[in-house]
Parts: sequence; structure tokens; C-alpha cells
Amino acid sequence: MTIHRQYRWIIAGMLLAGLLAPAVALAVDLLTNGRFESFQSYNGDDWRGYPEKYGQGWHVKVVDEDGLHFMDSDTFGHFLSATYGVPYLNYRLEGNYAQAFASRRAFDFVLYQTVSTTSGKDYAAGGKIVTYYKGSGGERNDNKVFKRVGVDPTGGTDHTSANILWTDWVGTDNAWTSPALAYTAAGSQATVFIQVENTEPDVGSAYLNTGYIDNFKFELAPIATLNLPAQASPGSVNVSWSVTIPDPSFWSLWGYDVQYKDESVGAWQTIQEHDDSNGDDTNYTLAAKAGKVYTFRVRPWQQHGTGDAATTAMPGVWQEKSVTIGDAVIGRVINHAGLGLSGVTVAVDGTSTTTTSEAEGAYALETGDGTFAIVAGSFDGLTPPPATTVNVPAGGIAELDLMLRPTGAAQGLTNNDFESDLSGWAPTGSASASTADRHTGQGSLLMADSASISQTNNITGMDRPLLSFWYKSDASFTVEFLDGSGAVASKTLSSVSDWTYASLDSGLGEAYSGQVGAKFTYAGGAANIYIDEVGIGEGPLQMYFPIIFRN
Repeated sequence: MTIHRQYRWIIAGMLLAGLLAPAVALAVDLLTNGRFESFQSYNGDDWRGYPEKYGQGWHVKVVDEDGLHFMDSDTFGHFLSATYGVPYLNYRLEGNYAQAFASRRAFDFVLYQTVSTTSGKDYAAGGKIVTYYKGSGGERNDNKVFKRVGVDPTGGTDHTSANILWTDWVGTDNAWTSPALAYTAAGSQATVFIQVENTEPDVGSAYLNTGYIDNFKFELAPIATLNLPAQASPGSVNVSWSVTIPDPSFWSLWGYDVQYKDESVGAWQTIQEHDDSNGDDTNYTLAAKAGKVYTFRVRPWQQHGTGDAATTAMPGVWQEKSVTIGDAVIGRVINHAGLGLSGVTVAVDGTSTTTTSEAEGAYALETGDGTFAIVAGSFDGLTPPPATTVNVPAGGIAELDLMLRPTGAAQGLTNNDFESDLSGWAPTGSASASTADRHTGQGSLLMADSASISQTNNITGMDRPLLSFWYKSDASFTVEFLDGSGAVASKTLSSVSDWTYASLDSGLGEAYSGQVGAKFTYAGGAANIYIDEVGIGEGPLQMYFPIIFRN
């Protein structure tokens, strides 16, 4: 089918659409000539006697082309009629004109315009784009000509800049598309980009790839308000939202996109979308579980009137808030190698209040508010730390990670928890057992000034000996892994304000028998270096992948 016949094929429908294009009331559009009603010469060129033009107020950047042409829709209609013998059609969605473009070969171009903004304000950009692969009457292919819209919040004009926020590429053919996005301004200007790329090298002399751009806007975006408490008790939690539309004389609410996620899982779950039948709902009841943190986000959409095919609906910026479901102790259960353990019982000591650790060792124990002694059960030959007292504030949570470690012949150290003294250890300087702070149990090792402390023992047949411990420190200190000849591994640890897990691989390999030990050293002035739950046990299995050589 030639281009002559293609255009005739649907010319009547397009002509009707053009003649019936609605008159559109004007919103507060910050773009110059966003409706493409006035034009300027494109490099002084003409195409077979018809002047090439692009919208005034816009800049055009042709990234790649071989015979790409720009015209206003009226001139393009006359060109098609005179050149290909089809009925004249000034094809547009609204107003008197649209931006037209055409080429038989691959092309990539960007129209862009810089506008003034106010820092902290939310803005939306969008408009209408339609493309016709091989012309408007024949083959439809949604994988050839792609469109997108972007905004550079810094006002830059380089379309390759990493600063640009882009919509997804849309390849929809033979139908008007409505790309739009919203962002929060951080400066006094922004640049709006419209990009169209045709990936087909050449459709042949009998065809043209054509397209039109119309009715673009850049203006203040609708603003969502999300009502969600920062903390709540387990059970039903009500979430609600509303919207402020900056220009209600032109725009009205279409609906809301609403999503939430359990932060321990991380995947967003959709509650509703703006174009759903319930898209204008404004509340949701969450069945909240103790110890969880839930994040909600809502994005409003505004449309012209009750829906206008000539005007792209505009989104707002996502608004997010999180709620912590309190009255619980939360954390992870891990082994001495730092790997999460599922299926471990965690309980309030002496009560029937229990839970079981889940994937990656995560647990949440619903306690109510108050002071509780938290314990874990033994698991697969590993022993838990001592009972640990935690305080759960009303409506809040307490966090406690629990490390299970080897015991008996599988453990290379004694007095791992420093609950009452330093028995089994050889201290020098300021090293002491302290109840001023601890990770679990009631006590820990404290080095408050220059000090060192060490312990060595004999083990038999331990695979990959690994030293592990928890620490909290306001100064740097050194840890060493010892064998019968001295230190075989060491590292220096910097200050941390929260209790932190650490480990040190000995490098002693499989089925090691002999001496193992640990040494902690601090050389400095006054400090508070706390160390707890020190142990040596079998290290994690090392995975090795084969190297395959090919001739």
C-alpha cells in the first residue's frame, strides 16, 4: 500500500477529529507556546516547496536523522495533499495547530524549553504525542517509534544529563499518548524535554513515519496530604488522604494512586490506582502487626473537567509517611557467623508470650509496653545469649538482635558474656567487667583507658575457626585472632554509637586442631569501649566455583 492510499484510508476519520477538536480553556501554563499555536522557521529549510517550522519558544535538538522534517500541522496538511493527493487535513487535538514531523528514515530529536520555578513547589509536565509508523492508515507497530517527556530540575539543556527525570519510553502507535510526570523544584528554573525516537532504519519510499505534538503544559501539580500516625498499636490503623488542586477552575480530581509496603519485606503493594473504579477513595484500614514498620505513599491525579481527551491528566508528587506498630520487641536472630536463623523461639522469660523468627531471622514479639526479659531458645546445637532486659515504651518498639553461638567442644572461648567477671581472660590496664552497658545479658567487657585482654584455648577438628563478637565504642581498637604462635589475623575497628556485630576469619582452614584465642587492645586515653558475646566457632562454608578454560 502506498502512502497515497494509506492517508486516504483513514482520512475521513482524522478530518472529523480535526474539525471537532474542542476549544480548551487555559490553565496557568508556565510554558511559552505549549499548545504549539505559533511557529518559527526550521533552519530556513523547506520541503518540496513547503516551509519547515517548529514551535516558537521551543528549541530543537536533532540527535540523529536522515531526512527529518518539521512543519506546523496546517502546512503539513497542505504538503500531504499537494504531494500525495490526499484530502487536506490540519490534524491536531485542540486550538488551530499542532507540531508535525515526518521522515521515512530513523530519527531522534528533542524539543526543550526552560521555565521559571519556585523552590519547594511541586510542578507537573505533560502533553499529547501521537506517531504513525509507515503512515496513519496501514501497519501498526508499537515497537518502532518511542516517545517520552523529561524535566531537568537544574534548568540544564543537555538531554543526556543524569539530572533529568524521565517518563518511561512509550511505543504506542496510531493513538495519542499522554506522558506526564511531577517533581518538587529545588531551584529557580527547570527545563522541559519532549523526545521522539524512530528506530526503524528506513521504511522505503512508499511510506512516511509521521507524528504530532500538541497541548503541552508545565504548571503547579496537585498536592496530596497523607494522614498517618507515626506510631500505633497493633490492630486496625486508619490511613486517609486528600488533595489540594492549585487551579480548580481548570482542573478537577481524577483519583489517587495509593501503595504501601511492610519495610521488613520491601515490596510495594497497590491499594488503588487513580483510574480504578475506586480510584477516588480517600481512606484505608491497615491490619497492622506488632513490631512492623509500614510505609504508605499517595499520588493524586488531576484532569480537565470530568475528562478531556485533548488535555493530558497531570500527576502530583508521591507523598510518603511511615508508621511504627509499637508494643513490641523486634530484631534478628543470627548465628555466630552473622547468618539469619529462622524457626528460633523468642519469648518473654517466664511467660507464654512467644514468637518464632522468620526469613533472614527477623522476629517481632508483641509485648505491650513495659520492661521485659527477652530470651531465645537453643537451635541446632547453638546456645542463646543470657536473658536481656528491654524497655518497650508505650506505642513504641525496642530493638534487640540475638546471636546464638556454638557451645561445649565446638566453642573455643570461655566466659563469653562477661556477666560478672573476667575469669578465663588475661587482662592488663583498665579492662574490667561492667554493667554500665551490654548487648545482651547484664554485663560486658569495658576498656576505659589503655588496656588489653586475651584468652587462648585448645580445640580439636574445628573447621574454618571464626571469631565473632558485638561491640560499641567511642574510640578505635584492635582485635586479633591468636593461634599457638601469635596473631594470625587482625583488624582495627572504628567507633560506633550502636551495638554492632563483627567477625574475624582466622584463615586456619578445615579440621584445625591446636590453640585458638582472641585479643583486644586499646592504646589511648579515656574511652568507653564495650565488647560482648565473644566466641570462636566453626566458620561458614566457603563456596568455590570452577574455572572453565576453553580452547
